[in-house]
Amino acid sequence: MADMHASELAIQGAVVQGTNAKQSPARFCYREYLSSIGLSHDCFLDEFSPCQKQCIHSAFAHAIREGRFGSSRNRKTNKSKSVRATLDCMA
Repeated sequence: MADMHASELAIQGAVVQGTNAKQSPARFCYREYLSSIGLSHDCFLDEFSPCQKQCIHSAFAHAIREGRFGSSRNRKTNKSKSVRATLDCMA
């Protein structure tokens, strides 16, 4: 968790406010998703193999596409561009 906090501080110091405003909801969605699948303790997925990480990230992308997390709870299907932007923020 200390690493996550340090990375957020580094992001805030290195990125303009407009970018922070776009990335903050993505980080919130990711944390909310990890919590929903019981992984809130491991946001970097350190205990998983690369293949397992890919499966988790794919499932997260699917949840974003369906609009299950964050500000898009109205269950609308998000465009692939929105899904990609969210994943890019997490990369």
